[in-house]
Amino acid sequence: MEFTIDHFIRVLTGAGKPVGPLPQSLICSNEHSDFLLGKEILEKPRDITLSPPWRWLRGGQATGHLFGGTVPCVVRLQGTQYAPSSWKDKILFLESAMGDNLQLPYSVSQFRNNLVDLALSGILHEIRGLVVGRGYKYNTDMQEELASVILEVFEVIVGRSREEELPILMNVDFGHTSPFLTLPINALVELISDLDEFSVLEPGVQA
Repeated sequence: MEFTIDHFIRVLTGAGKPVGPLPQSLICSNEHSDFLLGKEILEKPRDITLSPPWRWLRGGQATGHLFGGTVPCVVRLQGTQYAPSSWKDKILFLESAMGDNLQLPYSVSQFRNNLVDLALSGILHEIRGLVVGRGYKYNTDMQEELASVILEVFEVIVGRSREEELPILMNVDFGHTSPFLTLPINALVELISDLDEFSVLEPGVQA
């Protein structure tokens, strides 16, 4: 919780200064509180594990404006007034939704179907980089499966080979997880794999 609050305050009260490099949590929980599950509130803390480290599926450096959300919601935005008119200057961030109920993860096959939809709509052909949040209730096997799916979609369906500079970063601290970062939508951000950095180059709020 301290990680979440500290970063939220930092983004909102930066006094016109760029947010800068985003921190990485050391521990995390992929469990919802009993309150959100409709159960009696207990004093028992949620299960805590070591956070999976950030993982660069593709290296490189890219700068663009941040836009995204849960992957099914980003798909639904297409064709509406709320979707960007162009994705050519975007760093896309995606997170898994919850599954059929609050206690189930969003399946990797569903995530893949959504990525294919984004590919066929042309979005994944245009973006400058991709950031994927820590999957809700994803174990190590599901993380590996998702990594393979992302690479498959970009290389086979989108046709963006590994020779093309397109950084892809996953396991970042956002999504249906705790703790999480505050991501300022449409802020200018930068990905640099060699430095293991995901940075916000602008203030989190405008004066």
